[in-house]
Amino acid sequence: MKILMINTVPMERNGITNVICNIVQAINNPNVSVDCVSINKPDKYYYDIFSYAKGHIYVIENRLKCPILYFRKLVRLIKKNEYDCIHAHGNSHTLAIEMLAARAAGCSVRIAHSHSTSCKYKVIDKIMKPIFDSSCTHNIACGKEAGKWLFGRAEFEIFKNGVFTENYRFDENYRKLIRENYSINENSIVIGHVGNFDDVKNQDWIIEIGKELSRRKIDFTIFLIGTGERLETIKKMVNEYNLEKNVIFTGAIDNVNQYLSAFDCVVMPSFFEGLPLTLIEEQAAGLKCFVSDNITKEVDITGNVDFLSLNDNVENWASTIIKEQKKNNRDKDSDIAIKKIVKKGYDIASESERLLDFYIKICSR
Repeated sequence: MKILMINTVPMERNGITNVICNIVQAINNPNVSVDCVSINKPDKYYYDIFSYAKGHIYVIENRLKCPILYFRKLVRLIKKNEYDCIHAHGNSHTLAIEMLAARAAGCSVRIAHSHSTSCKYKVIDKIMKPIFDSSCTHNIACGKEAGKWLFGRAEFEIFKNGVFTENYRFDENYRKLIRENYSINENSIVIGHVGNFDDVKNQDWIIEIGKELSRRKIDFTIFLIGTGERLETIKKMVNEYNLEKNVIFTGAIDNVNQYLSAFDCVVMPSFFEGLPLTLIEEQAAGLKCFVSDNITKEVDITGNVDFLSLNDNVENWASTIIKEQKKNNRDKDSDIAIKKIVKKGYDIASESERLLDFYIKICSR
């Protein structure tokens, strides 16, 4: 069986890309090959993942800038390789482009996978919806809210964002090493955030929290992990608030799991999300998570997620973070969290097996 994953966001450190890579690494079946279309030229790291799984990455750029050319190239690729199934990952009804291309290429199994609860380009999304509805054959979502957003009243299957839970287990050695590397004392509150720098992630709010903590003379450090178009804007904000000694920009890194052990909590003040993979990983590390109430409540798998309103003032967010800092047994917290995550089906091994069974079922009809 030949599967083509299509990644409609840049193949870099982001939620959709991580989900795709986790699936590819977890599916271990000699009778199944998984290729991927990327809209940008990814790093060698991603080529290695697919190569190890005996798959390929095909780069087809200009999805939105030149959709007709993108469409034609995608049709040619699907026809040439005769895929049994197309599995396109995205956030909006612009997935109609991939569904139509697959139909034009003669592929009868066309899966759309919803990863969010809203999108940036609402007008285009509305225009594309009827085309999407008529060309997609199977609907998948990472959670209930993401499914309702993209598919409305139509039926959809939920496949949870599974993670390699053991990779995120708390490690005291990593905690000490990273804190020592950055000269952070054990009594300092270390706040983490993992995400691309864009309008949706709302990192401005995190810096406002930092400003309030500084005003209260709290000893704290903020780690911002990721890259993106708003990185320089956030850096300027840090400089304006004189927080250069408190905020660390790591860029895109491969050892996020190690940094999670060094954190005391994480903050995600997004304007909207699907069901963030990073929050599952962070819970596995035994972390307390402070997130906006725009994020689906489904993500609270362990009971360690606090939902706060962006309509509330930043002072309340800062007070809540300070109040919740206590000397927990992180080894124990992480162990309990991982057991809950696995029990609720968010371990990648079980979810990839479910997905493989789904592929076999729909492709054999």
